[in-house]
Amino acid sequence: MSHTDTTDTERPTVHASFVIERTYATSPAAVFAAWADEDSTRLTLTEHGVFLDGLDTPAEREHGTNALMDALGTHLTRGGK
Repeated sequence: MSHTDTTDTERPTVHASFVIERTYATSPAAVFAAWADEDSTRLTLTEHGVFLDGLDTPAEREHGTNALMDALGTHLTRGGK
C-alpha cells in the first residue's frame, strides 16, 4: 500500500493504492471534513474508488471504511483512550 495525504487541517485528503500479489486491486481517494456543531464535532467522509481486476469490490471497501469509522467513533467516545 502507498498513500499520499495533505496537511490541510480542515479537509484532509488521503489517496492510497492497494496491491495484491503485484497487481493493483483498488485506488481509493478520500476527503474528510470536520466542523464544530454546538458541543460536538461533525465528520463527513467522501470516498471514491477505482476497482481493478476484480480483486476488490465497492462492498468490501465500504465494509472496511465503515469498520474504521466505527472504531474511530468508539475511540473518541471513550475520550481517546
